[in-house]
Amino acid sequence: MLPTSCQRRVGAPFVPQPQTDLISMLPDNILSTILLLLPIKEAIRTSVLSSRWHDIWKLNPLNIDDSTRKFDNQQNFHEIRLKTLQAINRIASVHPGPIHSFRISQLREPAFHYEVDNLMETLSSKGVRELSLSFGYQGKLRYGLPSSLLQCQTLCKVSLSDCFFPPSPVVNSSFPNLRELTLEYVFLWDHLLNCLLESCAQLEVLQLIDCSGLQYVRLNNAKLQKLTIHERSPSCGGSGSHAKEMIIEGAPELQSLRLGERTVHHTRILVQHVPKLEVLGFFPINGSMQIGNTFSNSYNQHQMSVRIAHS
Repeated sequence: MLPTSCQRRVGAPFVPQPQTDLISMLPDNILSTILLLLPIKEAIRTSVLSSRWHDIWKLNPLNIDDSTRKFDNQQNFHEIRLKTLQAINRIASVHPGPIHSFRISQLREPAFHYEVDNLMETLSSKGVRELSLSFGYQGKLRYGLPSSLLQCQTLCKVSLSDCFFPPSPVVNSSFPNLRELTLEYVFLWDHLLNCLLESCAQLEVLQLIDCSGLQYVRLNNAKLQKLTIHERSPSCGGSGSHAKEMIIEGAPELQSLRLGERTVHHTRILVQHVPKLEVLGFFPINGSMQIGNTFSNSYNQHQMSVRIAHS
């Protein structure tokens, strides 16, 4: 027979015993990891569970990703997108913790630029590490990057599309931790690109896709490992512009060089002082990636109209 303390009178209502909150008893670092894996909407909701969850939420870094959202009703696109931007702005500005990554797309209307400017200032002050901005103008270059972004020294990975750099701040830009940089439909010029790359001493991956404005390019970077330069044809959405000459030198760590077929056909390219270069690939006009031979001392230096100068 059960002890008296465990017996329940027949017909008496069942009263559940208080359950121990085992999840809230976990260490802070595990709770922080749980929040990182949740969508931001669900992560915010945890802050009302208890004061402990609220404290974890306040200190937890944010990863904001609104780059894959689909809008079924295009008629209300402007209103919905603007409200989304405003909500993201509020969350980012009031969150006391850092913001590790931020990705957003479909910003093609100029009316959104004010909110984007505010976001860039907030992200710079929050120590953002990864940033992806895609405006969707397809080469019309309507968004000028704010100077606050050019002084964000915490950035490690950046992808920018459909925008341009203001000329003066780039000269004084500083990206000491940037390791990956992708520029697509970005207006550049020779001096600006040189200044930008000089500020990225740790850069390992560089992708220039349909970037207009370049004439004579000289790439020199001690840490660069992968370089992609691709220009689509105008019929495929490309800008139709190309540099006249491109010299890749002083890149002792460069291992992979991928070039667009239009780049190869229209640009004189010289590659020198790249002892670790192993793979040369190219994008044909139809857009598919093809990989050439592995480099060796006997490699045909004139294949694909690219001159490889061995030291």
